[in-house]
Amino acid sequence: MSAAARDVWGYEPEELIGRRYIDLVHPDDHAKTNLCAAQIVSGAAATDFENRYIRKDGFLVPMNWSANWSAPETTMFCVEHDMTERLASTEQLRASEERFRSVAHSLRDAVISADARRNIIIWHQAAEMV
Repeated sequence: MSAAARDVWGYEPEELIGRRYIDLVHPDDHAKTNLCAAQIVSGAAATDFENRYIRKDGFLVPMNWSANWSAPETTMFCVEHDMTERLASTEQLRASEERFRSVAHSLRDAVISADARRNIIIWHQAAEMV
């Protein structure tokens, strides 16, 4: 936990002990986080819950959570995943696809692209003239 707390949130573990987790959540995500927490305490497991935490240095960290409630221990057990790199990769892929589409649609030659299931995903007007 020590390295993870420093790496993701920038805090030492002793700085987090006793703090309310909601105080680390971005204010825009408080309502949905509190609702999810209430559902977990009521017995529903949470998987794929996303919110944003504020690092000690003020930067936002997009998180993906899974959590369960232990009634005997009156404790919520959570596993979090920092989504920063995944979201950056997704955005880079989206931008790359947009550039490809822009180039493909400017060509005079036919450009047809299909996905792994053989569904056409790009077809532009020059393909109709071939």
